[in-house]
Amino acid sequence: MKTRLAAIIIGILSLSLSAAQAADDLSKLSIDKEPAKLIAGIYQAFHDWRVDAGIALTTRALADLDGDLKKNPEMEIADANLKTKKVKQVASALHTLLGMLDQRKALKLLDDASQRKAKRMEELAGSHGKIETADIERQLLVEKESAQLSAAAVKEFRKAIEIDPANPSPHFELAKLYAQGLPGSGTAEAEEEYYRAAVCALDEGDITAANSTMRTLATLNPKSKYLAQFDGRTHSGSKGK
Repeated sequence: MKTRLAAIIIGILSLSLSAAQAADDLSKLSIDKEPAKLIAGIYQAFHDWRVDAGIALTTRALADLDGDLKKNPEMEIADANLKTKKVKQVASALHTLLGMLDQRKALKLLDDASQRKAKRMEELAGSHGKIETADIERQLLVEKESAQLSAAAVKEFRKAIEIDPANPSPHFELAKLYAQGLPGSGTAEAEEEYYRAAVCALDEGDITAANSTMRTLATLNPKSKYLAQFDGRTHSGSKGK
C-alpha cells in the first residue's frame, strides 16, 4: 500500500537536487507556507535513507503545526499541491512518516552493526583472535537503541491514528512492525491493523489498496477471521465500522 503521505502530494521535489542542496533548501521551508514541498522533501529524505535529516524536519513541522491542530483540526491548509488538506490529516501523515523514519533508522543501525561485525570477524579470522568484551557491549548497545527506535515508531503510528483514525497508512505501517515480531506483539495484532488499514482504504474509495492490503494479510495468515469479514464488507457495500 502506498502511504497517504505519498498520495497527498501532487508534485515532488526535483530528484536532480543533491542531498546537501535539498537539505539546505528544506531547512528554509515552513509547514505553514510551503507544506507540500516540505512534506515531499521529507518523504524523499526517507527514501534516500537520510533519516536524521528527515526526523529533524518532521519534528519541526509537527511542532509548527501543533497550534493549528489544537485550535481547529478540521481547518484546511491553503496549498493547491495538497490533495488532503485538513490539518489533522496532514499531522497524521507527518506522524506516520516520523514513525517510518524511526523504524528505518532502527534498521540502519542494525545493518551497520552487522557490517561492522562481519568486518571484525574477517579481521579476527586472520589473526586467530577472539571477540572482545567491547565488541559484545557495542552490539548490545546498538540492539537496545534499535529497539527504542522501534518503540518510538509504534508511538508515532498510534499518535497518527489518534489524530486521524481514517488514515490507512499508520494502521498499515503498525501492522508491518507487528508482523516483524515486535516484542509484545504478534500475528493477531498485525492482522487487526492490516484489516483496519484495508477498511480505511476502502472507505476512501481505494479498492486497489484495500485488496492489496488484504492479500498481505492472507499471506501472513491464510485462515485469518478478517478475510471473511472483509469479503462481507465488500459484498454488502457497507462502510460502517
